[in-house]
Amino acid sequence: MKNFEKSLSLTLKFEGGYVDNRFDPGGATNKGITIATLAKYRRHPVTKNDVKLLSGQEAADIYNLYFWKPLMAEQMPSGVDMFLFDYAVNSGPARAVKALQSILQFPQDGVINEATLHAVDQKHPSDIVHALAAKRLEFLQQLRTFAVFGRGWKTRIEAVTSASIALSQ
Repeated sequence: MKNFEKSLSLTLKFEGGYVDNRFDPGGATNKGITIATLAKYRRHPVTKNDVKLLSGQEAADIYNLYFWKPLMAEQMPSGVDMFLFDYAVNSGPARAVKALQSILQFPQDGVINEATLHAVDQKHPSDIVHALAAKRLEFLQQLRTFAVFGRGWKTRIEAVTSASIALSQ
């Protein structure tokens, strides 16, 4: 997986360890994995303690299965894969894909297919990354939690944009 490890490493720097912030609608998370996502992966209800004890390997497996693969990131240009992955982790895969489809002037169904991949290949990766960064910030600024998390989200977008552009060179 060409850039999965690099992308995951960058994303985990922002997702951090266990948190249960009352302002976060995702509830208890560890390494960015919510209690709901962990329950879905394990196919049974889980507790906050299960989230606390989430291993790095299990988190990586979840990110690969529920984020990297649905984005068809292996087939994306370097840099676009990283940015789209981090966007998906932060705001959901469907939202990230719809933002990409909007940039490409495609119907926004939230699903990557061969036509989407072809259209991505027609644009320079850095142009896509910059456009995604703008759409991502625009979306986040509309959230009621922006006052609480906005400074961190902006820092994250700037860092992920820089790393994605560097990877695309």
